[in-house]
Amino acid sequence: RQREESEKIATVQSNISLLLERISRALELQKQMPAEGASHALHALESEVDARRNQIESDQVTHQRLERELLDRKMELEKVENLDIKINAELQAHARKMEEQSQEMIRYSDLDGLRRNVEKRHEDLVRERAFLVKLRDSSKHQLNALSASNEALRKRLNEEAAFRSVSTLEGRLRHLRQSNFSLEEFVRLKGKESYYLGAKTDCLRLVDEINLLLKDTDRTRGIGGGPVLLLGER
Repeated sequence: RQREESEKIATVQSNISLLLERISRALELQKQMPAEGASHALHALESEVDARRNQIESDQVTHQRLERELLDRKMELEKVENLDIKINAELQAHARKMEEQSQEMIRYSDLDGLRRNVEKRHEDLVRERAFLVKLRDSSKHQLNALSASNEALRKRLNEEAAFRSVSTLEGRLRHLRQSNFSLEEFVRLKGKESYYLGAKTDCLRLVDEINLLLKDTDRTRGIGGGPVLLLGER
């Protein structure tokens, strides 16, 4: 259809070219005509020119109409091509779907194999569940045993006199260390301003007490040669 329209347009264009060429020749002949009988010949030539002009105008209208039709056909052809692409895509999608369905049909046709797979999977899940239940019960038992052991150990520590004694000594030791730090700071700040022998004596006495407490604490814990605090020059 498009080729036919193109051929029509080419024919019209050729006719227009021929008509223009003939008009040009007629005008050239008009210039060369003798004066005698010129009026009649001129009238005939003008009539022919008018007829040719009308033909040219008609051909131009036809040419424009054919160009519009050609444009419409091109648009229709483009739509058809787009539709063809869409149809091909849908056909490919349907082909893939049919292939998938064929594979599913092949797979589901083996009902005995499917049944065996389901039964095997069920057995595996049952074994896995039994293992997890056993593991859960064992974990609970171990957790309860550890909790009971921890609770018994905590009660025993609370009941032992040595533990209570160590706790008391550690509390006193922390208090004495804080007092020792305060006295050291006081001695350092006031040593250059006043006579501090009395404060130094008190500090040394506190250090001796702390050392005794440290030794008692280490002896209670069963550790020999514990740390000894030193303060300044003795």
